[in-house]
Amino acid sequence: MTQTEKVLLEMLRENTGVHFLDSGGAYGRHWERNQERDIVHEPPVIVDIEDDWLDIRFSTFHYCRAYLEYDEELTQDFDRWIEETESNPYIVAHQDQWIKDRGWNIIGHGNSYEWENFLDQVIQFITFSLDPNDVDSDNVRLLLQIHGGCDVRGGYTKPRIFKAPYDDVMSDFLYHMSQAMAICSNDPQQHYWITDDAGVHWYYRGTAGLCEKENWYLNWEDHVKYGKEQGKILCSCGGEVTIIGMFEDYLTEAEEDGA
Repeated sequence: MTQTEKVLLEMLRENTGVHFLDSGGAYGRHWERNQERDIVHEPPVIVDIEDDWLDIRFSTFHYCRAYLEYDEELTQDFDRWIEETESNPYIVAHQDQWIKDRGWNIIGHGNSYEWENFLDQVIQFITFSLDPNDVDSDNVRLLLQIHGGCDVRGGYTKPRIFKAPYDDVMSDFLYHMSQAMAICSNDPQQHYWITDDAGVHWYYRGTAGLCEKENWYLNWEDHVKYGKEQGKILCSCGGEVTIIGMFEDYLTEAEEDGA
């Protein structure tokens, strides 16, 4: 297991606390449920099939390890700054101040709860550049927190800093959490659909003519049915539909680099 994977697993199981006003007592908190999960060996894309609905989730662990590389030096610097300035590591304004005090440039803030995506846990982050005049991947860093609680307004992990090991990875890191392909086994190269809003809409992109339709929205009524008993998504042409996350190409690269 790489250092990045160890840190991500630690974050996913970090005790982010409880609050008597949250619903964790009834539904459980992410960090509590993660203690028993075999997170490392779970598939990157998890698909639950019911009679009339489909639930697609991207493993936050696999998603983050596909794009990010732990920056131990900057994480330690952040921790020292927090202690020296008696700041609160969980307050975004204090996180911003650490970046500004170092003379770096804040690119943007984000919380995945604010848009449709497939991640199975919410992440909160700040992207920043070590060079105010250059936002190439070599200079870009990500201050990351993972939501481990129940109520999304609180229960975030202590921040860790990550860097991007590949060119243009930060933009893909943001966009790919909402993007996936649905590929029919009859002709995977020419018979598929894509979504860029976490399954709210799916668009036909195939040219094989098997289920041809210019814009096919994913109500599945005309083209797909769920085989709950078989555990399959079945296309009207007779093929089996597989869901693939766009991030899985990066996951392959990360595994090859870590081998």
